[in-house]
Amino acid sequence: MEIVHAPFVFDTDSGRNSIVRRAIEPPNG
Repeated sequence: MEIVHAPFVFDTDSGRNSIVRRAIEPPNG
């Protein structure tokens, strides 16, 4: 499973929380 066109990773081990949170929450928030 390669993540290229995906805006964020949702199928990882540890990076799930970090990446998903960053994708859900705006950069200016």
